[in-house]
Amino acid sequence: LPAHIRPPTPPPRPPTPPPADSEEEPRADEPDVEPAALVFTIRTEPNAFGVYREYTRRPQHDPEEMKTFKDFIDPAAFPEAAPSTEGCMPSAFQAVRGSNSGLPPSQASATSSRSPSPSCFPSPSAIPDQQLYAPMRNVSEFRLLQWQYNHPNSSSNRAVNALVRDVFQAEGFSVSHFPPGFTIEGAQARMESWDTQDDLTTLFPTEYGWQNARVLIRIPKEGVKFISEEHAPQYPVDDVLIRDLLDIFVATYESSAARDFHWIPHRMLCRTRSPIIHASLPEESVQSSTSTPPQGRRVRRVYTEFYNSDEMLEADADLQARPRHPDDPPDLEYAVGPILLWSDSTHLASFGTASLWPVYAYTGLQSKYTRGRPTSFSAQHIAYIPSVCFHSPLVP
Repeated sequence: LPAHIRPPTPPPRPPTPPPADSEEEPRADEPDVEPAALVFTIRTEPNAFGVYREYTRRPQHDPEEMKTFKDFIDPAAFPEAAPSTEGCMPSAFQAVRGSNSGLPPSQASATSSRSPSPSCFPSPSAIPDQQLYAPMRNVSEFRLLQWQYNHPNSSSNRAVNALVRDVFQAEGFSVSHFPPGFTIEGAQARMESWDTQDDLTTLFPTEYGWQNARVLIRIPKEGVKFISEEHAPQYPVDDVLIRDLLDIFVATYESSAARDFHWIPHRMLCRTRSPIIHASLPEESVQSSTSTPPQGRRVRRVYTEFYNSDEMLEADADLQARPRHPDDPPDLEYAVGPILLWSDSTHLASFGTASLWPVYAYTGLQSKYTRGRPTSFSAQHIAYIPSVCFHSPLVP
């Protein structure tokens, strides 16, 4: 290559320091740290684009198995089609490559393509329909009223299609939920007369971490200037529902959505058909004990999600190096639970300047395509910050 485009030669490694003459004896109060588990590479088969994944250990299931295009979009924006498995992507672990997987090829191919059963992800205790859809009496009544509110022009073809899809064909719908004397006026009357103060425990059950607390707010006083905010009088606000951040994500990880979480981080790479330009790319090339990339192809690192980033791989390696709980079974997966926080200004009204700064969080184990769907309800609202007015000598 010409000198002006040739990659610079990396500097030599620093010399290794000589070993100490004497080793310190371990202190008695320091816990014994187990040695790091043997690191091996599990490589999935490339897809049609030459993209594949590499793991430090075999995951118990493939979150992307049997996914279709519909699983990554908001179905409300597209016409609904009949359920079909055509075009579903099979498990990438049906033919994995790795030297230390611990499974023979026949057993590995049989077990790697299995998806977890719903029992693998326990959910919180089931809430009766009377509480879950209050003040409606059941899910069928709730869906019918929801359809009416969402489609004021109920005579259109789109509204009728939504009635069949969102009500009649919805999970849990039953004609027996409607008594002989049912009227939509009665359902609307229950909605209007429902007193939320008497049913706070119904809407916010304590088993999900909700607590009824009293909050003290510092308020100004007319004609009085205080030295600091701590000297201002306090105004008590009762019946404020709060929830610990840990309880929020415990419920998230126990929900049915956790079946699609990437609990084990990985590296995503792509084999391109373009000729290799540089002589070597050691930081991007990935070698396997059983196979190597085809000659004449270039291996590139692909970054798409938080769970295929270097930071996530480093955090996972640190977790795996720590001692395990003695009561946990050997096949229990230990995983890092990353929390992604955002905050931005939100307009509250169609006119005026009323706004808030909501603080909301996502789990980094979930795909960004799922998080971006409004129907996935992936965002967890953490706090709301009102607009702050202040005077600064730096701002005119």
